Amino acid sequence: MNADVIGMLAKRRTIRRYTDERVPEETIAALLEAAFYAPSYLNRRPAHFLVVEDKEVQQRLGAILSVRPYVQQASAVIVLLADPELSPVWPADLAAAAENILIAASALGLGAAWVGNPFGAAWEMREAEIRELLGIPDHIRTLGLITVGHPADHPEPHTKASSWDSLRVHYGSFAGFRPEWANLNAGKPPQ
Repeated sequence: MNADVIGMLAKRRTIRRYTDERVPEETIAALLEAAFYAPSYLNRRPAHFLVVEDKEVQQRLGAILSVRPYVQQASAVIVLLADPELSPVWPADLAAAAENILIAASALGLGAAWVGNPFGAAWEMREAEIRELLGIPDHIRTLGLITVGHPADHPEPHTKASSWDSLRVHYGSFAGFRPEWANLNAGKPPQ
């Protein structure tokens, strides 16, 4: 595997503080292009993306989701939408697209954060408010949103020592493991 790909994945971090510098339209278009390259169950492609760059609307989105101030600080917010009639696994399709956006943002030197908990108890109410605010049709579902901007923080990339956990890798059955991979934890104590 190309080490550059692993390095890019390690570099991707959630960024919740942004500078005032605007992200150009062509860069937002590149992020959306990356989203459309994501896999989709049976190639049904239920995903839609709504780009918000209006600070007042971003303020209202932040209030709906009880997330401040980074939704408002972001240069743009990409709302993750899907037509569930096209795919029974639309959340997985959107999750793949979201990950592509997050990785592409990192590759382009931007910061990004995935916002929203579509499996939480209050999501249905929040989704209805988002739908009303943004004029989203009733049959379209929302998985969450991604904030995008120039990062004000630059956290260190993930490392194998901080992320790899051989106790969470199973072979053949849940009880199966590879003891030779235990040293990949690089001194990390078992959890």
